Amino acid sequence: MAKSESLELITGHDAAVAAEMPALWEFAGRGKGLGCLSNHRFAQGELICSSGDRIDKLHILERGIVELCQLHDAAECSVLLLSAGDLLFPAAGLFNEPCLTSARAITPVRTAALEIEAVKAEAQHNPAVAMELSRAVAGQWRMAVRHILDLRCRSVPQRLAKFLLRLVDESSHPDEAELPFSKGALAARIGTTPETLSRAIQSIATIGLLLRGRKIILRDRSLVTRFCEPVLYPGEDERGLKVHAY
Repeated sequence: MAKSESLELITGHDAAVAAEMPALWEFAGRGKGLGCLSNHRFAQGELICSSGDRIDKLHILERGIVELCQLHDAAECSVLLLSAGDLLFPAAGLFNEPCLTSARAITPVRTAALEIEAVKAEAQHNPAVAMELSRAVAGQWRMAVRHILDLRCRSVPQRLAKFLLRLVDESSHPDEAELPFSKGALAARIGTTPETLSRAIQSIATIGLLLRGRKIILRDRSLVTRFCEPVLYPGEDERGLKVHAY
């Protein structure tokens, strides 16, 4: 793991995040006293870990967005975006496997981190912690499968429209949302180049979905929904599994 410039013992955590993983956070509270819980902050663009690394901490995202990606000189490939409430590389940490991707903060990020050996020991005799970890792994896997289906079965404009529509649906403003990261990160997330993204933005504008700077404006939901057909999978996310990846 790359070291963050700011590392301090955690003094509090987001109540909504804690409520979704009560057993893990109850253990985290005890872990603070045992010295196996710490708080990390990562600046936008900071690399948290690299592909091939073996991790010794389980990071719980409290704030911000982390991109799981492959980084190469010629191109970058975004695999999954994690947000508050998600766990960073739970399977790799629990089973001492190398990370298959890199992890990079694409907004300012705050995490709470538990020593992985302490988590493994707790999971062996605490079924509630084991189930919460299993749920996180399963949810991230299911979101990855959704992305595979999108890449294989939808065009770039369809993938863009589907992704922006989700952001609108999760926004507190009706028919509007704010893109939380750069258009370069958006292009990587939907599996295309910045040049092709620009053409896709123009294409979906004709069906009533606009991206102006970082502002998303939805003008015709029914037309956009029909444009994104066919329906490839049930539901839009894995929030029922307490996973916020997208």
